[in-house]
Amino acid sequence: MAGFKSIRLADLLYSKLNYLRGKKSFPAYIESMVRYFELTGINPDSLQAPLIQETKNGIERIVKIIKAIEKNKLNRMLDLLENKSVSVSGITEDQVQEVVNMNQRLNDDLEQIRKKKNNLIQQNRSLNIELEKRSSANYSNINTDELLMLIGGLDEMATSGVGRDIYIRKEAIFDLANRMKRCFESV
Repeated sequence: MAGFKSIRLADLLYSKLNYLRGKKSFPAYIESMVRYFELTGINPDSLQAPLIQETKNGIERIVKIIKAIEKNKLNRMLDLLENKSVSVSGITEDQVQEVVNMNQRLNDDLEQIRKKKNNLIQQNRSLNIELEKRSSANYSNINTDELLMLIGGLDEMATSGVGRDIYIRKEAIFDLANRMKRCFESV
């Protein structure tokens, strides 16, 4: 069983403590006071300002900062919003609106150019597909045997030459060209 000790209090202090404890017993109230000092770390002997006073001082500092911001920044912004012709760093609202309109026009132009580009890409794809179809059909009409025979006859058309150079008569080249044209005429 816990032992009890007696504490002497002045009449005025006893009255204050009796008033503050409310319906709690003296030992329960004193125990909650000691626990409060232990948890908060507040030393009753120190001359620190009470927590409420510190909070009020902090709030007052915050209010002063907000008022300074309002005075320097917000009031200036409100003036600028009310006076639309006022310039900021040499730029008027009309100039800003002109830049916004120009930006919108450029975005519209860019969108049209993108659409045209996509259309041209699609047309190019279609033309490539059609060209592939035509070329595969046309190559089947070429008389490859006759072309091979013409190529083989190049040696006969050649006259004398030096080293790798050979000389072919002009008439022979015209004759070769006409024969090749006939091979491709059906294409």
